[in-house]
Amino acid sequence: MFSNSNNLLLKFALQYPVLVIATVIPEIVTAAHIIVVPQRDNPATRAQFPLKLTDGMVMAKPVLATRVGDISEILGGTGYLVEPSCPNKIVEKIQWMFHSLEEAHEQGKRARLKMCRILQYWCNGKYTLTGNCQFIINKAC
Repeated sequence: MFSNSNNLLLKFALQYPVLVIATVIPEIVTAAHIIVVPQRDNPATRAQFPLKLTDGMVMAKPVLATRVGDISEILGGTGYLVEPSCPNKIVEKIQWMFHSLEEAHEQGKRARLKMCRILQYWCNGKYTLTGNCQFIINKAC
């Protein structure tokens, strides 16, 4: 997992999340057993695209999110959803996921497969975004 210096960095990141740089996020996601995306339901969050959602999916992590905006469509049945503003439901689902970790991991694998298909579509179709798509596909899938 994390080295001693990375443990200190993780503690800092948890205490001061705004100061965490993007290069640390992959290590944190890698160390996580599950990814939780607890969005509130308001006009701003309905329009957001939480990258931690797709980060978790690409890394085959089981994802739990609130049913806000396009999150349920992004997950497309490859994650777990609860209603927003229901912290007890989030806690219950987290407990269930850890109790049923093998099943949750299978769900994470399905999420990764979905993300690989999306990446391949964007990278191999007429919608190529960058010249580095094949590198991304090879690393992610």
